[in-house]
Amino acid sequence: MREARAEFHLWLQRAESELGAAHRQLMTPTPEGLEAVCQALESAGAAMASVRTTLAEQPAQTLALREALLKLQSQARLLAALLDHAAQFHLGWARLLAASVAGYTESGQPAPLAPPPTISLRG
Repeated sequence: MREARAEFHLWLQRAESELGAAHRQLMTPTPEGLEAVCQALESAGAAMASVRTTLAEQPAQTLALREALLKLQSQARLLAALLDHAAQFHLGWARLLAASVAGYTESGQPAPLAPPPTISLRG
């Protein structure tokens, strides 16, 4: 039982560390940083899912672990909402840019931007 609690704490500490890193990345957003935030959220989500599954199988675990998990889940939801709002913000700017560059469609919507073709080589 004591080993299980220690393992839970490690999972929760990992999730907390990932969420903290994601939060710091969002303070100075860059395209690379946003990718790192998404990866941190996925990693934290996996750690929290492990704890949640185990707690469901072993309901006798402490209330403190459950409260810590709920707190981390709340932080993860907040970060996910921030990312969603950032995406909506940038989509709005893309629509404005599209309208100013490509005009409007017959239905009155901004014409989609056609990004320049690119070639990516690896090897």
